[in-house]
Amino acid sequence: MEKALRRLDHLVCVVPDIQVALKGMNDAGFPTAWPIGPFWPNALTCGVSLGNMNLEFVEPERDKPERPTITTLVFEPTSLEAAEQAFAREGIPVRRFEKIEPNPELLRLRGFDEEDAKSPQLICTNLLLDEPRPVEMFLCLYTPFLSKRLGPTNPALRTSAGEVKRLVLDHPEPEKVAILDRLGLEQPLDIQVRQAPVQQVSTIYLTNTTLSFS
Repeated sequence: MEKALRRLDHLVCVVPDIQVALKGMNDAGFPTAWPIGPFWPNALTCGVSLGNMNLEFVEPERDKPERPTITTLVFEPTSLEAAEQAFAREGIPVRRFEKIEPNPELLRLRGFDEEDAKSPQLICTNLLLDEPRPVEMFLCLYTPFLSKRLGPTNPALRTSAGEVKRLVLDHPEPEKVAILDRLGLEQPLDIQVRQAPVQQVSTIYLTNTTLSFS
């Protein structure tokens, strides 16, 4: 059976101060994958590279957290069709959402050249899970340009920390995380699941360092 997930593309970390979060990661040797900008509705976002995936910081306008908290897993699908079929077998409704950016300034921040920034550009197609979700996650298929720019093959995003080898995922119902095994992950990742009141990634183990969010 075809696997639905290619790899873990990025993690979403909600932060109280995005500038502090980005500077801290840059100072620790993690390069910026994309700069700070209003890329989400009612929020600032940016991304840093963890070698083989990215960490996206989100600072909401309201209800800011007291500390950085990784809330959501974002996977790259092997294909949208394969993922939709896999979720259908699980009985989980999903819907496609095309993210189109019309703002020339934001397109330039994302790396588009002046000519392409003159017209709206498709950024990615997301596959969103309807409630109730077994795991806080969604799927993101970037356009080829952004996939190459933001992905692990970009030499500018390499880091001395190596790459992510293992995650500790806290979850109130650990048995529900087994859906990731059933969906299938082409690029395996060691995910240690630990029972906790809410879902969050509490620890990230990289080749040469460890990041703690607990």
